[in-house]
Amino acid sequence: SRDWSSDVCSSDLLIFRATENVPGPPADTFTVAATGGTPVNYTAAAGGGGRGGGAKWLNGHEVLVDRTSSDFKRRTISVVDVLTDTARVVQEDVKDKFWSVTGDAQAGSQASPDGKWILFLSDRDGWDHLYVMAANGTAGSARQLTKGKFEAWRPTWSPDGTRIAFDANEEADHGRRHIGIVTL
Repeated sequence: SRDWSSDVCSSDLLIFRATENVPGPPADTFTVAATGGTPVNYTAAAGGGGRGGGAKWLNGHEVLVDRTSSDFKRRTISVVDVLTDTARVVQEDVKDKFWSVTGDAQAGSQASPDGKWILFLSDRDGWDHLYVMAANGTAGSARQLTKGKFEAWRPTWSPDGTRIAFDANEEADHGRRHIGIVTL
């Protein structure tokens, strides 16, 4: 038997991950009809392997899935259509050494409340900063929201989707953090 942890749901589907008593690498992610039925594993559609973050609904049939390779050199954000079991990569960071953001700091990619934008962190300029891209966009179409010699972590959307709150450190004192807000 497996213990299941339900993460999020739309009006018709639930997303869940097998998180306990599962042998091998990180747990697979599944969807199932809210009324019950056979779970569908969409981990393979999202690139499989590596470490997976939680899935978050983008709209009624698509979810954002974060995957980090087992060597921590590649981080991929995909949009998976859970009805067709197809995925498209919308963002990918590839590093020679490793991707710097720690799991507890990143909060994963996030859809705006209206589902039009995808928010994520990237260290492509050497510092962890906030980026957004259109949810229907293609890989590489991101816009950088924060800049400077500081790390922007743990972002979250405002309920109306016009602002993003985050915490950031100081260049000279990485242990001192402040709350910031960026307006789109």
